[in-house]
Amino acid sequence: MNMDHMKTSFNEMLNAQKQKAIYSYITAGGDRVLLTSQEAPEDDPALRARTLHKVCAGIKRVLFVGISCGMSV
Repeated sequence: MNMDHMKTSFNEMLNAQKQKAIYSYITAGGDRVLLTSQEAPEDDPALRARTLHKVCAGIKRVLFVGISCGMSV
C-alpha cells in the first residue's frame, strides 16, 4: 500500500464518521521518488526541513513518522 493510498483511506474513514480529513504525507524529493531515485532532493536536509515546515504551518499537533530505506547493493 503506497502513502497516497493510505492517506486517502484514513481520510475516507474520518469522512464516514463526519470528521475532518487530516492526513497527508510528504516524501523527500516529491512523489517522483516513489518511481525513481531523486538523489539531490533526497539528500538536501534544508529542502526537507522547508517542506515539513510548509505542511505543518498552522497545525497545532503533528505526528511525524520517518521511514528510511537504503537499498544499496
